[in-house]
Amino acid sequence: MQAFRDPEIDMILCAIGGDDTYRLLPYLFDHHELAKGVSDKVFLGFSDTTVNHLMLHKVGLNTFYGQAFLPDICELSQEMHDYTRKYFEELISTGTIKEITPSDVWYEERKSITPDQVGKPLIFMDWVIYRPTGYFYDIAKVFAPYVEKGEMQLLKGYGGVKANVVDCEDFAAFIVQHMNDSGVTYNIGGKEIYTYEKMAEMCFQAAGKPCKIKWAPIWLFGILANLPKIKKAGKHDIILFSKWTLSHDLVGDIMIGDKSFAEYLKNYFGKERKQQ
Repeated sequence: MQAFRDPEIDMILCAIGGDDTYRLLPYLFDHHELAKGVSDKVFLGFSDTTVNHLMLHKVGLNTFYGQAFLPDICELSQEMHDYTRKYFEELISTGTIKEITPSDVWYEERKSITPDQVGKPLIFMDWVIYRPTGYFYDIAKVFAPYVEKGEMQLLKGYGGVKANVVDCEDFAAFIVQHMNDSGVTYNIGGKEIYTYEKMAEMCFQAAGKPCKIKWAPIWLFGILANLPKIKKAGKHDIILFSKWTLSHDLVGDIMIGDKSFAEYLKNYFGKERKQQ
């Protein structure tokens, strides 16, 4: 609180994380101490400091969740990591950060912080990111209740949104083939590209039912996601994810596999028809 009140201090940089910050809550909120004392300054830190960020957010202050003094500014290497330095210097020189992009470099975690580690750089970590557009099974499973009901619900104005989902076995085979790759991101999809409207038609056709689509306004998903019963059931994030998925193209530039999504749907819904 002294730092917030001191006009000579422009920035509050947390030393490190810790424990038990939540215990400060009654002392800062019961008599509005924090709201009375806070001023517009840069506040930076992470870990247990997350509680501080929450408290400051509650009284209207925008904060920065990022570097702390000991683990980042005082990194045991000779210099701060380039990625860390870039955003730290932008923040202290401008008071804001315009855009954050992922780091191109990953490091192994230090196993020790003993004196002999001073000056020693972190070890680079090999990494590969596999990002599938979606799976045959997921689409069939999500669409199945709507097919059974006899009516599919899609977003109004987004009928042309498309995706090229991939078969799980094909995706697994690709991972095995590229396990020794390093420092690359693969956006992976199947070889067939369909709109969600077309996928719905294919599902209904495979089930032997007429396709009926109800077009819902996109804002409706936001309202549904915030209904108390939806939140209580733990479906808030699922609905928002569905909203995003149905309004954005998900087409992987690496198209793999020989399995057909159209044939998969015929088999999936064909089996359900036989069981009925």
